[in-house]
Amino acid sequence: MKQRILTFVFSIVVMGAQAQALKLPASVSKEFVEIPAGTLYLDGDSVRVNRFFLSATEITNKQYRDYLVDLQTQNRTVEYKASLPDSTVWNLNFEAYSKHYFRHPAYNNYPMVGITKQGAELYCRWLYEKLVLEANGKYKVDVHLPTQYEWMYAANGGIKHAVYAWGTSVLENAKGEKLCNFKMLGAENIHYNDSTGTYEVMRNVDFHPFMYNQSDNADITAPVKSYHPNSYGLYNMNGNVAEMIRNQDISMGGSWNSSGYDVRNESSVSFVKPNIYTGFRPVIELVK
Repeated sequence: MKQRILTFVFSIVVMGAQAQALKLPASVSKEFVEIPAGTLYLDGDSVRVNRFFLSATEITNKQYRDYLVDLQTQNRTVEYKASLPDSTVWNLNFEAYSKHYFRHPAYNNYPMVGITKQGAELYCRWLYEKLVLEANGKYKVDVHLPTQYEWMYAANGGIKHAVYAWGTSVLENAKGEKLCNFKMLGAENIHYNDSTGTYEVMRNVDFHPFMYNQSDNADITAPVKSYHPNSYGLYNMNGNVAEMIRNQDISMGGSWNSSGYDVRNESSVSFVKPNIYTGFRPVIELVK
């Protein structure tokens, strides 16, 4: 009896080891990083998060253009039209970008913006179909936008209560270099209140008094591999563009137009339509 129990336990361990050993297909192995299983700690609560892979960067203009070209090649007209970006979102204050930002090769490696959540989900579906073919029945694949818990857990980079993805509560390093792309408004820790439409001074995060007086080297978005990645290898989890979440109409992490307080790992803002502040990055899950 003891031998059977030991054999049963051993088989579970082996199966678990095989599941952990699953690796990404070569076609995406350089674009995604592994996020190990662990626990996300929230205020007075904790959530278990399974292992998954997350795009190391926000999806770029070039990646999204390649996706659209493939849809055209396959004559998937309905999905193509539903996925097209709305370049007029730049027109209010940045009209010049409406002509060049998505199409010009100079912006190839900048984050994709101006799309609906449906467009992002269709991109995930397209990537899923490609990976299923590569898997050839060896394992199951799921591709989706990250849940809020997955996104926050990945942003924390293995640090229990990280304020920002790099693990500290300040927005610059010892050399005075900005650690992400955000809107610098003044010497205070300023937060934009979505519901009231006003700016408020928040004082629960420590900031250097000169923090907002230097440039973060980006007028709008920055290339997706700007600044330094967190300990998991993820770039721009804070600032640059806020990122869509799977099961809610919100985006996480703030954008280039958010103040320093609003690019924290837990920062969220409503997302209801295409804009110049929001992009996305997919999750890949592999199951034996």
